[in-house]
Amino acid sequence: MLNKSSEVSLLIDELLKESAEAAAAESHDYTDETIENLQILKQWREFWSIEIQREDIGSLNRKGNLFGGIPFISEEYPWPLNDQGKPYLPLIQIVLDEVGLLSGKNFGLGLLQVWIDINDSDLPNIVRVIERSDLTAPMTLPSFDYSEINETDYWDQVCAHFSIVQGGFMCANFDACLIESRNGRELSDAEYEIVGRLMEIVEKNNYSCQAGDWLLGYPDKGSGAPAGRYDPEPNNFFQFKTADSFSMVNVSRYANIFFDNSSHGVSFFFDWNG
Repeated sequence: MLNKSSEVSLLIDELLKESAEAAAAESHDYTDETIENLQILKQWREFWSIEIQREDIGSLNRKGNLFGGIPFISEEYPWPLNDQGKPYLPLIQIVLDEVGLLSGKNFGLGLLQVWIDINDSDLPNIVRVIERSDLTAPMTLPSFDYSEINETDYWDQVCAHFSIVQGGFMCANFDACLIESRNGRELSDAEYEIVGRLMEIVEKNNYSCQAGDWLLGYPDKGSGAPAGRYDPEPNNFFQFKTADSFSMVNVSRYANIFFDNSSHGVSFFFDWNG
């Protein structure tokens, strides 16, 4: 990552120099938006890949990293039901302690759970954190038959454990059309050559080169993905990119868990491009 990051920084510095020469000025003539996009491109983020192991529902660690199955529930944190008494689908459960240990960031301690109501096409969701101290409570079982959850053609009854493994570093998405001068001049041949070299690096290291789901890094912003609807772009916590994690990928829908840091601590929210 350091070599690629350094290479990008050097190319951007070279691009700004060429901008000044093309504009016959002492400094670059790019717009503020262009400079902002170039600065973001210098900021590489570490990400982790997700390895999925499908398992029988009875062998799952109910306090572990899960897709579907029967996650941790208790009297205080029961299985969510909608207004009609139908059960939500457990989309994902993530061990926050593990994410904090890997990333060095403070996401709290305990379990992050996301539940979705697949009986509603808008997929209402519940995002909750069960603190580590609450995990000592006796685990309960759902009060309904598990088969009641899946009543649509889109959702499989996913039952899997997942591991979080080293992924690498990811750069932000970037496009040559983001390079603009204040007076609208055409880029010089030298500028086009540098931008082309930048684009080669981006295409090999941004979200589009990832085949599976990932943790942290940058969110997918293609194909109407939810991150593209926000300004500023939200912080990605988990990118659902495969049908093994989010069944609607089969019909070109993607989802994210985003996070926000404030003086009150970290908070999480779920969104998808429905």
